Amino acid sequence: MRGWSRRLRWPVGATREPHSAQALVEFGLVLPLFLAVMMVAVQFSVLLFAQLSVAWVAHNMVRYVATGNPENWRFPDSCHTNHRNAILPAILQPGNFATFAYSPPYQPATANCSNQAMNSPQPEAVTPPRIRGGALALRVQYQPRNLVFLPTSFFGVPVLRTLPPYEAAAVME
Repeated sequence: MRGWSRRLRWPVGATREPHSAQALVEFGLVLPLFLAVMMVAVQFSVLLFAQLSVAWVAHNMVRYVATGNPENWRFPDSCHTNHRNAILPAILQPGNFATFAYSPPYQPATANCSNQAMNSPQPEAVTPPRIRGGALALRVQYQPRNLVFLPTSFFGVPVLRTLPPYEAAAVME
């Protein structure tokens, strides 16, 4: 055992000096850069999740209007906001939609959300008409004011204030 204990000892001539503050200085220099990269990554992931949520809402709403009972596409576009607000993920706020427009639009002069027969004119009378087998598209654009925590310019790079527009389509059944 005697030879073993000798191997664990410090080599001859080596001294134990107190550690210098070099590691602390290096950590202090790297920490702001690391935090900046992490903030950008978190901001990017939040905005990506919001864009995916907007795409999901668009697909869900265009499908809801094009199909369903009663015939949802016969109701005015303004009547579908209650359903949209009910299915919104928690990350999205109803007031932040910059664009939420159906094509072809149906905005009758007399709108009744509870009885489709009371709408005047009917969806077949508008141009272009909403008919079975026809195409229905929804264009959505969202402004993530509640999700952006970086300043308008981050190290000289402008930060997005509006997500790219998204369009979903379906065939009216």
